Amino acid sequence: MNSPFVGTAASAASPSGQPEKQAKRLYEAPPRQTGSPLPRTKVGMISLGCAKNLVDAEIMLGSVLQRGMEITSRAEDADVLVVNTCAFIDSAKEESIEAILEAHRQRGLTRRPDQKLIVSGCMSQRFARELRDWTGDGRVVAIHHGFDRQVFFADNAPLPDALQAVLHSTDHCLRLLFVSHFNYFRNFETLFRGLNILRAMLPERNPKLLLTTRLRSEENPGDFRAEPAASLVRELGLSEHVVELGAIPYRQLQHLYRACDLYVTASYAETFAHPVVEAMACGAPVVASDLPVHREVAGEAAVYFPRFSPENLAQRVRDVVNSPELARSMSNAGERRARDFSWEKHVDQMVSVARDLLERRAKRAE
Repeated sequence: MNSPFVGTAASAASPSGQPEKQAKRLYEAPPRQTGSPLPRTKVGMISLGCAKNLVDAEIMLGSVLQRGMEITSRAEDADVLVVNTCAFIDSAKEESIEAILEAHRQRGLTRRPDQKLIVSGCMSQRFARELRDWTGDGRVVAIHHGFDRQVFFADNAPLPDALQAVLHSTDHCLRLLFVSHFNYFRNFETLFRGLNILRAMLPERNPKLLLTTRLRSEENPGDFRAEPAASLVRELGLSEHVVELGAIPYRQLQHLYRACDLYVTASYAETFAHPVVEAMACGAPVVASDLPVHREVAGEAAVYFPRFSPENLAQRVRDVVNSPELARSMSNAGERRARDFSWEKHVDQMVSVARDLLERRAKRAE
């Protein structure tokens, strides 16, 4: 295959648990802006999935315009076509695969074999190996999506009184936080069993697990049944230790991260893991399941455990709690690591790849 695919990693859904509507959009071209690099390069984008993907796409395209490229709403006119994918649920994965295959097929039907196809979003992160197999030549470049510090830290208003009251009730407890709506691959069961073990390990700390969701199916997106997880909480006697906060507005999340002692995630599959970046940016030590994406994103800012081992999860949390020096080191490393993720860096890398691809095409045409 002549043209490589470029994989970029993104979050698939609202991290706070707010349901998002599925959407598909081929972006229309806004008025052209001036700029110097690649003035004649036309970029098209097809965005799939949740509202967060649409916001990510708009940020990407705004940065592309600032770098002097053009945006076209006609896929067949694009020199570079970006498919911003979603892989949150099976239907979203199927839609993403169909969109990629159709875009690839149309390159041949419209006689645009030189058009460069960039696959962005969580599909590229979760299925990077499959994408490499598909291209046949292994030329898949991973580009992390950005984290907008200005947007995330913009709201300095205090948390609502009701939420502050909940936090005040846990003032003398060890607060663990997990930011997600309910779904199966986020592995809530291991979190709950790990919390139960941790209670026996650290009874004096009275650990609490704060969730930005409620364990009721109707309050979560997708077709996931939360009731068995709620039953497990009751079975383990954790009703007073699992705090269901419900969906938290994105701009208020920073206050919640900072109010907690650790961020924990037991996901057995993950996309870009935006909440891990958010937690690190807020200085929260991270205890994460041992997934390649978690190690890639968090590095030394986290400690890791086998994803289906509640015993190891509890041990890792205890290790951090019992070592203020380790917790401080992880916090500092996390704040440094979080600064590696920005939209400016993301778009610079995309433009660099596009420039390289187009230069190769020009050389072949000589």
